[in-house]
Amino acid sequence: MRTERARRRNERGSILLHVLVTSVLVSIFAAGILRMAMLRYKANSRNEYVMKEKRLDQSALNTIVTSWAAAGSGATGYGVSCANNVPNYSCSPASVAPPGTCGCTCTPTTVTNPPQPTVTTAGTPANCTLTIGTGNDLMPAEN
Repeated sequence: MRTERARRRNERGSILLHVLVTSVLVSIFAAGILRMAMLRYKANSRNEYVMKEKRLDQSALNTIVTSWAAAGSGATGYGVSCANNVPNYSCSPASVAPPGTCGCTCTPTTVTNPPQPTVTTAGTPANCTLTIGTGNDLMPAEN
């Protein structure tokens, strides 16, 4: 009689162990499938941040170049590089007369979300190069 009870307990224990191991394996499998599904959304989110950053960069360049072209167009017809007439930006050192200097940094004056990029110029007024200094400002931290 005692051995019959022990045998039944062993059977119950092995059934419980089997159920436990199976549930652990199923949960690991489900977690893997969930992770694969979430990676697609993470990749799309990363791509969205990159596209937002590119649009902000293009918008900043358009605003700065348009403002500089309009700065000196009254009397001479030439623009003023590094003029401090850009909306929501402060350019220093600023130029006032055409063709202006080329060696300034234009930083955003207003805090926006997402943040506007900083634009730096280098070279000569005839060959001025504009550089955008964003560098993944929008990219969220990796988990």
